[in-house]
Amino acid sequence: MNQAAAARQVPVWLPDGQGTKKTQVLLVEDNPADVDLIRGLLALSDCMRFELTHAGSLGQGLRRLARGGVDVLLLDLNLPDSGGLGTARKARAAAPDLPIVILTGVDERSLALQAVQEGAQEYLIKADVDSRLLERSIHYAVERQRLMAEVNRNYQKERELGRFKTELVSMVSHEFANALSVVEVALPFLEESAGPGLSEQTTHLFRTIEKNVRALDSTVHNLVHLGRLEDGKFTLNLRRAEVAPLVRKSLGALELLYERKAIRVAFKIAPGPLAVKADPEALAFVISNLLSNAIKYTPKDGAVIVSVGVDPEHADRALISVQDTGIGISRQDQERIFTRYYRTENGKKTAQGFGVGLAFVKTMLEAHGSAVKVKSVPGKGSRFSFTLPLWDEDEDQGQAGGAAQEIGADGR
Repeated sequence: MNQAAAARQVPVWLPDGQGTKKTQVLLVEDNPADVDLIRGLLALSDCMRFELTHAGSLGQGLRRLARGGVDVLLLDLNLPDSGGLGTARKARAAAPDLPIVILTGVDERSLALQAVQEGAQEYLIKADVDSRLLERSIHYAVERQRLMAEVNRNYQKERELGRFKTELVSMVSHEFANALSVVEVALPFLEESAGPGLSEQTTHLFRTIEKNVRALDSTVHNLVHLGRLEDGKFTLNLRRAEVAPLVRKSLGALELLYERKAIRVAFKIAPGPLAVKADPEALAFVISNLLSNAIKYTPKDGAVIVSVGVDPEHADRALISVQDTGIGISRQDQERIFTRYYRTENGKKTAQGFGVGLAFVKTMLEAHGSAVKVKSVPGKGSRFSFTLPLWDEDEDQGQAGGAAQEIGADGR
């Protein structure tokens, strides 16, 4: 909203002519009889005080609008220099923050409705208008426009805040990623410099540091990729991806966590190799996130089961699921957990986190043309699952030596 519009005082709806400011009405109408009619109806108003300015063509009306000080526009669609829906569009473009009431004949009702769909606040059929209807329509148009302006302001604030969060998280994530890279490179040299014959405890500490660096690196990559997805800068490289090695690698990185909590982890996979059409790196992050959550929110001596097989309902898709005996998720939270930075109250008490993992999973699977599903009972555990298309070996032969297919983060 421009400064002139923001500074404009909204007319107050008060009974018995108690309004302190006249509502400045611009009437753009080329029919003298209709001009006299509108002028007379406004003069009969009981609740609002009006001051009417008249323009006989759209050009005159636009020049008057440019000077400012208009509270509401009454606009005929068919004028000497403009006709139909184009009249409303030109007026809206000239005064995007101004409430517009369309004046139309019975035959133009469909055009008037289209004008309302494109931003006008109200329309009146000239043959049916009376003083109270005109007064009420002006008041409602002003109020609707005020509410819309308020909604737009709030939306812009939220959008700016979201953009700030994304930029901040991206900046911090890159700094963490750089620092972790240094630690990851330095760790083997540090271990080697310690010399041969390390004690079992020292060796265990090195492995603990290494696995924690990998876990933190995974979280940082989640934040970086989520920011790239939001900016539309992330692309998927779809190709043949074996699921089992990705699961085993994720389990290996998380071994320390589930062993420390004495969680029993089972990996159930259909016999034979199972390949899907996916971006292996993105799929690895999805699997890692689901496994990490299952382990974090499952108490000691619990169980986590990873299952990979052909979807019984769709023979051309693989079904991948992660089930746990953890704290569970209430029905009202099962949709909200996929929102960025949202964490359940029970989840906050159980484990630390940023609330971005499941948002990443949801967005990434949607980019693959899939969706994550959750079934959960509080206190009894959760099951997250998704499907991906099985790799077509004929397609594999057809793409031999060719470039991998790339799609945008919106799945197209």
